[in-house]
Amino acid sequence: MNELKQLLQDVKDQYHRVIIINEENSEPYKKFCKDNKIQVLNLSAKLSELVAGLTADDKPMEAWDKLKDWMSNQRDTILAFDNIDYLFSPEVGIIDPIKNFNYYSRDKQVIIVFIKARKRNNLLIYSEEGNEDYSELDITNNEGFVLGW
Repeated sequence: MNELKQLLQDVKDQYHRVIIINEENSEPYKKFCKDNKIQVLNLSAKLSELVAGLTADDKPMEAWDKLKDWMSNQRDTILAFDNIDYLFSPEVGIIDPIKNFNYYSRDKQVIIVFIKARKRNNLLIYSEEGNEDYSELDITNNEGFVLGW
């Protein structure tokens, strides 16, 4: 897993500090995280907990802010997330994790995102066209920091 180790060093010098890993090929990367004491957090469960007290009308407007506030209060220099499906739910406003994590990570923590998606050029395709959670995610700003496809 020298590849991930090197990317974790290299990404610290980047404007956007996000590493994207294909969930379907994530086992060695998650093992690396565990071996290096990087906790991989179930993001859907955490976000669900953070928005639990909000009304259905407030969730789409406040979900990302709640998550951002929570991340800001973490002492870890690397945050790793899997099970990110809830971000794509209309219930929380269909949050684009790549765009938002790229924006958040500037001058902050490094973020590792494990995502189940198909890759086409500089796009990740989440879900199936026609589904309400379908998303095309631009990963142009993360070139060189995308693993497992």
